[in-house]
Amino acid sequence: MKSNRIMPKHTLILYLLGALLLCLPLTTTAQTADAQFERQMQAQAEPMHFVSLLFLRNPTVKTSQYQPAISLFYTSEEKDFRINAYPGTISRAIRYDGPNEFVLFDKQVNEEGEEVRIPKVRIDLGPPGLKMVVLTTNSEDKLLGKVIRTDERSFPENTVRIFNFCAQPVKAEVQNVAKDIPKMGLDDFQVKMDGPRAMVGFTVVAYDDGEGYLVARKPIGMSNGSRKFIVLFPNPKKPDRLTYTNLSINTGPFYGNFSDEEVSTGDSEYRDSYVPAAQR
Repeated sequence: MKSNRIMPKHTLILYLLGALLLCLPLTTTAQTADAQFERQMQAQAEPMHFVSLLFLRNPTVKTSQYQPAISLFYTSEEKDFRINAYPGTISRAIRYDGPNEFVLFDKQVNEEGEEVRIPKVRIDLGPPGLKMVVLTTNSEDKLLGKVIRTDERSFPENTVRIFNFCAQPVKAEVQNVAKDIPKMGLDDFQVKMDGPRAMVGFTVVAYDDGEGYLVARKPIGMSNGSRKFIVLFPNPKKPDRLTYTNLSINTGPFYGNFSDEEVSTGDSEYRDSYVPAAQR
């Protein structure tokens, strides 16, 4: 005859505690595995550099051959790709997974018939993210670069960013807000939008040895949510005076990595034919 004795209360509690303790290591192990998997996924999704180029020709540099664009290589995904940057326009965005030092280089064949890389400019990109590299040449025709972050956190919507890419200080006014911008400096102007589109007042005065002259007095068309990037640089036809180009900044799409076709050179007599978009 089977016993129908009821388990004492204290024995039942001890039994339940023992079962719970047996389950705890399994739960802890599962949680640890989940955390490790999450860390692995985060490592695989590490942010990358998305880089576009803006080439500004230096009108004081004279060369025997005119090249309509910067046409150089970069390395990403363990491969070399060619990218072209035309004067006054923003290139397509590339996806770059290399070190923070971004190198643009050319390729030549040496006397032994071997292909060698010739670095043209090295740029410290800083933290990963969306950015623009502004390129120009110095008096010795050497390529120079400056990085400008263009992600939405550092360059928010409804903003006009003015970059004074020259050696003369300027005073800029956007929508009745005036700011002094030093040489090689930049500043942002937040624009108040009352509708889907607006014409925003824009004026720039530059100073050459303390004497001011008007660079621009022209409204800018903006749509709500847009971002405008205005670059001031030496006028190709009057190097001692400034001109500007008005560019729209987009967050995508990003087209990844592929090679552009090589840009051919031409006679230097055509080197001054470029007119900034803002002046056309």
